[in-house]
Amino acid sequence: MSEIFNTAFDVINAVRGKVNNCINSNKISQKDGNNILQGFERRAEDAPTLLSQGLTQALTFYLYKLGDLKTFTSVYTWLFNNNGTDVCDKLDKEGYLLYTSVLFRILEKLEIPEVKCNIEDFSKDPQNLKTCLSNISENEAKVYRRLINYIIELKKISKIMISEPTTQASPQS
Repeated sequence: MSEIFNTAFDVINAVRGKVNNCINSNKISQKDGNNILQGFERRAEDAPTLLSQGLTQALTFYLYKLGDLKTFTSVYTWLFNNNGTDVCDKLDKEGYLLYTSVLFRILEKLEIPEVKCNIEDFSKDPQNLKTCLSNISENEAKVYRRLINYIIELKKISKIMISEPTTQASPQS
């Protein structure tokens, strides 16, 4: 269980840290940063139900919402490999780019031999994405059973770590 908790905590920490870096460097406003994080939290809230209706279909839906695989691979690389181009201005307020990146990061961490998905290759050759999704589809029950615990933990931890900004209350007399 600690592996699940640590992974969920680490990816949320990465998301929050990178968005805060964008805010602190004035590449996005505080309001936009909060909206991006709240969008991520909404995706985390919805994911367990969506994934239970079909893992491959859910991943396809998330990828569809991104529209551009090049942006997705750039965000993934920026978020988890600490390199790549600055993508602060490309982050969507609905949270799909960040959440989809996190999903694929967790899939990578599961190290399921039958499921090899090299995200950096998705934008180079769409066949790589097709192969990845086919491998997931062929092993859907196995992947889902391993993935769902991470997704549920991610939902709980995102509720704790990513919340609506609070305004300071005025002191009571």
